Amino acid sequence: MAKIETILEMIKSARGLTLYYLSLLKDVDKEKVFVCEGKELNSVHWIVCHLCWTDNFLLLKSSSTKIDLAKDWFEEYGFGSDPKAIITKPNYDEALELLNTNRAQCIDYLSTLSDEELESDNLLDMNMGGSKALKNILYHSIRHEGTHAGHLGWLCKLHGIKTV
Repeated sequence: MAKIETILEMIKSARGLTLYYLSLLKDVDKEKVFVCEGKELNSVHWIVCHLCWTDNFLLLKSSSTKIDLAKDWFEEYGFGSDPKAIITKPNYDEALELLNTNRAQCIDYLSTLSDEELESDNLLDMNMGGSKALKNILYHSIRHEGTHAGHLGWLCKLHGIKTV
């Protein structure tokens, strides 16, 4: 099995957990912000929009100059963004649909990468795990997705939704 096939299996698996939690959260207020120990947690809506931005940034911009699925509002949901400063908020259902369609396009593109391309420097010039290799950005995208899936799991619990 080529490296990219293994990486794509993990990327898909991580998204599967995200989608599972989102399915459990389908009937909740997607804008609700919980406060824990004085810290505001991100809303379901924010997480979905952030993951849309992430797919484009980590999966595409890191590896290609030819494909860009960005929407005008993406940068408002990027690294370090402040949910209170967001001006352009897409409709939740549209963002969820984009989450799925963009991911499919990312998978289609990434499946064309060779092992050599995975070892080449990423186009973002980001150092992940001591290396600028594209594969390290893709590994990070898997960890990143898992982190936000965990956030969605917490939101399930805070909404009183059983997860297991």
